[in-house]
Amino acid sequence: MDKTRKIIWTDADYQAGRQCLAEAFWYRAGPLGIVSSTGALIAVRTGKIQTKSRIAACSIVLGFGTLGCMTGTLSYLNSGNCARLFEEKAPNGDFNKKGQEIKRKQKYNVELTNRFNKYFVTLQYSDLSDKEKYIYRECARCRFYEFSLPLALVFGGLSLYAQTKNFIPTSKIVTKFPKLPKTILGVVVGYLLGRMIYIANADCALRYIKNDPTGNIGAHLSQLPPPDIITPEEEGQVLEAMTSCQFETEEYILPGQEDCSKFIKQDLSNHLKEFM
Repeated sequence: MDKTRKIIWTDADYQAGRQCLAEAFWYRAGPLGIVSSTGALIAVRTGKIQTKSRIAACSIVLGFGTLGCMTGTLSYLNSGNCARLFEEKAPNGDFNKKGQEIKRKQKYNVELTNRFNKYFVTLQYSDLSDKEKYIYRECARCRFYEFSLPLALVFGGLSLYAQTKNFIPTSKIVTKFPKLPKTILGVVVGYLLGRMIYIANADCALRYIKNDPTGNIGAHLSQLPPPDIITPEEEGQVLEAMTSCQFETEEYILPGQEDCSKFIKQDLSNHLKEFM
């Protein structure tokens, strides 16, 4: 589908969208909003959340209820149920095609990440070329400064704030700095979560493919067909051709790989010409 063209909503798309929002409200947003607002009301009445006026208390309860509704709606939209509705009620619509494209890219990122992790653990840092080492340092910088560090600060700050407001108890073991252990725990959780999110995005693997396609890592990852070129029906045929042409040993790959790579590149270039 042309990425520059706007998505056109048909009557079937509108019907599927209305049903999706209705199910999201009754199955997720409504129940979670009631639970969140009720929990906030109990916290206000028991003194867990201190307020100076009734208006402030109502605002807190309403805010928690709204947050629960938004969380429930987003969780339902990302659960795959809405994609199933569009696939059933509007299979030929632009919205379903866009959803299938996103699903294919997500599947590609998962497969690419697994392929990258399995191959990278077999390498030593000294085995990498200068360009691969530079890409690795860029991946580490991006992972730390754009993912791990922000989430570490957010989770650490939330943990410290929760202890200051007595939402969670402080440490009884470390009496000199009672808030420090759980603050550090929040920092560690945020750091690990940011690291996991970065790895799941397959950013580092895509950097090797884009910036060093002829290197050992880039060439290994490039064997996986990108989702915007190959269709699901053709995916099995090309992957079968890839596996049938590979003759790997512990030390090297036999020359039969070259014929396979030539066939794959030619086949993928034909598909690319169809989309252009």
